[in-house]
Amino acid sequence: MRIKRKDIGDNLAWALQSLPLFDDLFLGMQALNLGIAHEFLMGIERELFHDLIEMEQTPPNTIFVSAMSQLWVFGLYELLRTWRQRAGEVTNFAAKASRTTSINRRRLIAAKKREILSASEPLSGQFRWSQFKRVAASSTKSGQIRAAIDRYELLFRRLEALRVSLAKHELPKAHGTPAMPAMAPGYCRIDPSTGSIRWEFLLQGREVDVLTRRDIAEQCVKLAKHTKRPILSIEMQKKIEQFPRATWHSYGVHKLVVRLRDGTEHPGVFVAWYKEIVGIQGRHGIPFKVEDIVSIRLQ
Repeated sequence: MRIKRKDIGDNLAWALQSLPLFDDLFLGMQALNLGIAHEFLMGIERELFHDLIEMEQTPPNTIFVSAMSQLWVFGLYELLRTWRQRAGEVTNFAAKASRTTSINRRRLIAAKKREILSASEPLSGQFRWSQFKRVAASSTKSGQIRAAIDRYELLFRRLEALRVSLAKHELPKAHGTPAMPAMAPGYCRIDPSTGSIRWEFLLQGREVDVLTRRDIAEQCVKLAKHTKRPILSIEMQKKIEQFPRATWHSYGVHKLVVRLRDGTEHPGVFVAWYKEIVGIQGRHGIPFKVEDIVSIRLQ
């Protein structure tokens, strides 16, 4: 079942199903499941909020709401992780196909089809193959997938850090670094304005992030409705990826100086996870177009 645009409101299932590749039946089913669970949790969060006001202390059903909220977080994280992995496979194949000659390209596509269909049961295989087939035929499709990955990067990374704290009782870490214990993993409070479960979790460098379950769901819907984000070009992203981890200004964030086409420079530009401008020191909003950035350097 796919949710129609006219029925969206703040519908989480629609927001997830609107992502590229969610025409896959089984990804769509999981999006619907998470949407149904979200509506259920919204109901018990309202009850929790009412009980909190009436009792003026932590209600007994907080434990149940916390448990269900954690499981919902795990489910959403795994769905987005699976989607990102598949999106990467599809776009990498599209890039490889675009670099080959027409004859070799046809052979490459035929070999990929055999590989997918032989490794999957028939129905799943057909859904998977249709996605590879579409991006091989259209560079526009591949670009739409990459844009969606970039748009969801910041939310996914925050969700990833929360999931590591809740499930592994560890801080998020870089590859090769030792695991560090999380701060009070699983401990939560009730958001006083919504009744949603609220987590405070430690990041690298003693930095703390705060998320409620409602925040996460609302961000998914917002990202589906408002797709224009200050995302850097792929060329700029690759340059930032070359900076060592030790140059992070805060968790996943670089502080940069950007140079525009007209020669002007803007210092104090904060870029999260190599991709999205999340703020400029001393300014409200972004006074330039990201498309006009021609060079970057660390500040």
